[in-house]
Amino acid sequence: MPRVTIYDIAEEVGVSTATVSRVLNGSALIAPQTARAIRDAARRLGYRKRTIRRQRGRAILHIRLILPRRAERVQKLFYDYADLLAGIKAGVQDNRVNVVTDVEGESLDLFGHKKGGDVDGVIFAFTRPAESVYDQLARRGVPALTLHRLVEGRDYITCDNAEGMRRLVAELVAARGDHREPLRPCYVRLEPIRDIADDRQRGVVEGCRQARIRFTRRDVIAIEAIADVDRRLVDRVDRGGYNAVLCFNDVVAAAFCQAAGAAGADPARRWAVTGFDNSPLRDLMRPRPATISLPVQTLGEQAGRWIRRRIVERSDEPFTVRLPGEYLAGDRDDDQ
Repeated sequence: MPRVTIYDIAEEVGVSTATVSRVLNGSALIAPQTARAIRDAARRLGYRKRTIRRQRGRAILHIRLILPRRAERVQKLFYDYADLLAGIKAGVQDNRVNVVTDVEGESLDLFGHKKGGDVDGVIFAFTRPAESVYDQLARRGVPALTLHRLVEGRDYITCDNAEGMRRLVAELVAARGDHREPLRPCYVRLEPIRDIADDRQRGVVEGCRQARIRFTRRDVIAIEAIADVDRRLVDRVDRGGYNAVLCFNDVVAAAFCQAAGAAGADPARRWAVTGFDNSPLRDLMRPRPATISLPVQTLGEQAGRWIRRRIVERSDEPFTVRLPGEYLAGDRDDDQ
């Protein structure tokens, strides 16, 4: 008679093999009803646990890393995913990890086949799936982490976006010194990434409040895509009498400077333009704008720490981290 395995139990109950393994190894992270069904199925099928003991550092953890599918080619300039992988490898320390990458989309199925269900944890990097995906993972007892997005009530690691924007406003004010013309900023937000856009907008509002600068909703320019940063947007900024443009990120900042140049304006002399994220694209801009840097490798190292805490140590404590970004001055901050 063939030996009963955890795959047989997983198929019987309708959960992942990782969930079965956790229950049979005494994890308290699985819902009581699911754990009871797994133990009942194990007894009914005649499962016998192997007595071979593995050293903690020798177990191989299987992690699914889900990356975003970018509709626009320019948005691929956001991050270097090689740095992310290097950070994860460094963060898990002496634990062995097999990271399988995939791309989000309608066809993404985390549990569509036998191997797909054998996953210890899922990391969504720079993207946020539908709530139904989080619920599916929770039902199967598979921990999930979201990188660089705010997901209240779930594990996440992100930059302190609000503080970063507040710092950018403060630095712009300081750079002007006793300039006779007060700072008059607007904020260009990228609407599809709403949670981050909202967080960064709160930072702009707080920075202006602290500097006693009037800033209202009329000073917020929402765009749906990078292609919306065109001559009409530049004209809107010009008509609004703004002398500073706080952009959602470096890509938006680069697009604004290019559109302004095409319209016959010199953005370096006319506006103080800031970015965010310190993406590779910033190094191609002259002058480079001020920005907030959060190295992708740092995010990866924190993700590795999450793997140790949540999967290796089986801690059920909430894992929510907001990392402080580093302010990087623009090439000509003193002239703005």
